[in-house]
Amino acid sequence: FFVFLFFLSLSFSFFSFFLPPSSSFTFSLFFLLLSSCLLFLLQESIAKEVNENPGAGWKAAINPRFSNSTVGQFKRLLGVKQTPRNELSSIPVVTHPKSLNLPKEFDARTAWPQCSTIGRILDQGHCGSCWAFGAVESLSDRFCIHFGVDVPLSVNDLLACCGFLCGSGCDGGYPISAWKYFAHHGVVTEECDPYFDQIGCSHPGC
Repeated sequence: FFVFLFFLSLSFSFFSFFLPPSSSFTFSLFFLLLSSCLLFLLQESIAKEVNENPGAGWKAAINPRFSNSTVGQFKRLLGVKQTPRNELSSIPVVTHPKSLNLPKEFDARTAWPQCSTIGRILDQGHCGSCWAFGAVESLSDRFCIHFGVDVPLSVNDLLACCGFLCGSGCDGGYPISAWKYFAHHGVVTEECDPYFDQIGCSHPGC
């Protein structure tokens, strides 16, 4: 069934090239709707297959926000670039003895309840800026834990100002470069420079 729909959509796409502009637009719209339906049915079948497997260990469901997203669109949101080998050699490594006693459970939210940034879930939108979110959120948390100041820091400031030194902005970046940027330039607060997820990441400034 899915193979049939796939070849049907390809056929409509091919024949649309030989049609007048008005008809071509109609066929393109139909092709888009057909592709969307095909993608939804495919995701639904995958979720069903997982849920019918007693050994899966989890339950699958379709998130409405991503129901029409392709694998390529998903991957674009995964913006962490691999750290270059020459950068890794400059990172100090901290070791701890194996005899170190660690608690069986630990929840940072209850350990530092004065820090509202800990446990806060943010939305990167359609921008592959997770590398910037991870760096800024962890710095916000460490800043609050160390100084007792509960102030969210600006992801947008990092995206707009670090530039090519950190990577490609909304198209991915290097967390290690973000930390180097913090050390040399600092970062403003979220209130000063709120986040925008459009490509290009506008920067209103303070």
